[in-house]
Amino acid sequence: MITNDSGTTVATPFEDRVSWGRWRLTYPGWKYWEHTFSGLTGTGQFRIEARLQIPGPNCTLYYYLEDGCSVMGLDDVKTSIAGPDTTPPETYITSGPDNGTTTTSKSATFEFYSNEQGSTFECGLIRDNTVVQEWAACTSPKSYSNLSPGNYRFDVQATDPAGNVTPYFAGRQWYIEEGTDPQPPPPPPDTTAPETSIDSGPSGTVKQDSATFSFSSSEANSTFECKLDSAGFSACSSPKNYTGLAKGSHTFKVRATDAAGNTDASPASRTWKVVR
Repeated sequence: MITNDSGTTVATPFEDRVSWGRWRLTYPGWKYWEHTFSGLTGTGQFRIEARLQIPGPNCTLYYYLEDGCSVMGLDDVKTSIAGPDTTPPETYITSGPDNGTTTTSKSATFEFYSNEQGSTFECGLIRDNTVVQEWAACTSPKSYSNLSPGNYRFDVQATDPAGNVTPYFAGRQWYIEEGTDPQPPPPPPDTTAPETSIDSGPSGTVKQDSATFSFSSSEANSTFECKLDSAGFSACSSPKNYTGLAKGSHTFKVRATDAAGNTDASPASRTWKVVR
């Protein structure tokens, strides 16, 4: 099958006449060989792929394009195909406790990579010459927690897609001593006052000499203080009821105080008029 770079089939052998193009020969576990020839018909770059059973580490391949019974091109062009990938990958640790360091932290996180794309990893952990974690599949980052005091060694090795394993794994050694894990700094103090809202209650002109107000705060666990007309603020909760109100204009105000002690400096306010 002949495809272009976007993977669209443009020709198959014995159907369309195609001049020499790019050949890419692949085999699992082998490096590929490819070459580009000029004189393609149509537009774009074309590729012919073949998967071959290669019996030896260095083989000579003879190839040609055929359309019906006529050979299109030279039938004695040849090249050598590279042998299997036998080069092991290298493994690198990029972060984690440094070699020879001492810490009170009971946790550790390591990041690592291989110089060969598609590699997989195995990790192991030892404390005081005792295996804490046997070699097992792992990915980066690898984290450990609740570690006891002692001398530790972390090791990681890579295996590339061809099955080659890092001969000398990457490792880090460090010591955990008795102590308390460093604590994160406390959050900054809350200095933002809550916003108070009146959710329901009379407004405008009413005939009733009673009033009920519901209100809320923008911060949970807030407390409230209410006042009516010229009276001072006093503790209250929602809803707040008033009865026996005199005719005329009245103003209700309420303010919230959050759990950190910040009080709304602009109380919510509602003015209405009682008539009979």
